[in-house]
Amino acid sequence: MVPFKRGQTFDFSGQVMNKGVPYPLSGYTLEADIRTQANFAFVQHMICSILDATTGMIRVYAPADDTKKWLAMPHLLDIRLTDGAGNVLISNTEEIDVQDTVTQG
Repeated sequence: MVPFKRGQTFDFSGQVMNKGVPYPLSGYTLEADIRTQANFAFVQHMICSILDATTGMIRVYAPADDTKKWLAMPHLLDIRLTDGAGNVLISNTEEIDVQDTVTQG
């Protein structure tokens, strides 16, 4: 489970890998949603981009103004890649432990 403080910028960037090799993403579209773990309620559609299709680098993002509205509880996130032919690839689900902040701004 990945700890995350609500009210901060959510920026989940990394490489999509397949058996230790970067997955080429040319021609793919990228989507991701975050949902509550308890009842699978929709929370937010994430801002997504493919940073480098050759190396499989992606970014899943939500600004701080959005994350401050998230409830302090475990959430779920996965990515959905769709190629030009409509074939879908979905990543493993990441558990995000959304926690309250102590310092308020």
